[in-house]
Amino acid sequence: MRLPILESLGRALAEDVIADIDNPPFNNSAVDGYAVRSEDVRGASADSPVHLRLLGEVPAGETPNISVLPGACLKVFTGAPIPDGADAMVMVEDTRASDRGIAVLAEAQPGDHIRKQGGD
Repeated sequence: MRLPILESLGRALAEDVIADIDNPPFNNSAVDGYAVRSEDVRGASADSPVHLRLLGEVPAGETPNISVLPGACLKVFTGAPIPDGADAMVMVEDTRASDRGIAVLAEAQPGDHIRKQGGD
């Protein structure tokens, strides 16, 4: 039976509804920040920052053309794809520029601030 959406309140679906596309269509950043390897920023804090080499940036709407390497990061804007090699994002608020690249002031765990492909 089909009903208008406004008449469906309080009813249950008789069968699963399956999307025919993933949303989001790729792993993407939920924040403006830096794509990192979480193992590289283990123990990072304001008192003991971890310095990473900045390889470039990935604006929203663009696809990364380089991977995150050990000891490095890529600046990634909200909605942009997560580059290969990265498993976490560090929010820009938890970083600062330094003479050695980017100083990361907070630890990141795998999956932090990443919207997974098909997660919606």
